[in-house]
Amino acid sequence: MCWFTVSAGETMVRQAQIELNDGTTIVGVIKGIRNGTYTVESASAGTMTIASSQVHRVSYTGVE
Repeated sequence: MCWFTVSAGETMVRQAQIELNDGTTIVGVIKGIRNGTYTVESASAGTMTIASSQVHRVSYTGVE
């Protein structure tokens, strides 16, 4: 079990590692999933959309 303490005014952000079917890995924050499309914000690539049919696996790293 994992517990997090957040002070007033702080925001928890979970980084996702998104592995695509072609082996590419994207690290970023999943902003939403709508109509089979992920919207991801990556520090290195900006905001992008990814079709869920291209996603092999999503895992989450630590909290920043």
